[in-house]
Amino acid sequence: MLRKIIPSVLTVAVVFIFMGAGLAKEEKSKGQIGPKRTSVKKELQGEVTWISKTGDRIAIVYNRDEASRSEQEILLPIDKNTVLQHKKNLDEIKAGDTVSIQYEEVTEETPEGIKSKRMAKTIYFIRAAQKKPVSAAPPASTQDSAEEEQE
Repeated sequence: MLRKIIPSVLTVAVVFIFMGAGLAKEEKSKGQIGPKRTSVKKELQGEVTWISKTGDRIAIVYNRDEASRSEQEILLPIDKNTVLQHKKNLDEIKAGDTVSIQYEEVTEETPEGIKSKRMAKTIYFIRAAQKKPVSAAPPASTQDSAEEEQE
């Protein structure tokens, strides 16, 4: 009789073990809803290179390397919630002006891969573009310099 009970008890125990493992996996997947998201706030300062005519994007150069003659530039979207400091509206900021931008970068890990989105949160106007000095003397023509060499 014991020989008949042991195999059936073992069978029932194995079934419960596998059911428990299946339920544990299901609870893990319920704990994580959707893709994994991280949000980081960052800030960059640089020279404005472009603002869209619709005012929904801004580009700034935030790093220049004169030795290698390279630049690092970022394009950030702007929405109605973006705050502008030290200016009344975005039309007052021009290419060449220096700004500091606080933005949020949201990264999602999905089965298709990693996706990042950025959005400008606050734009601080720092200073206007430096005006290039205008020379008062007209440039020397090639004829004048040739006449000077002959004298």
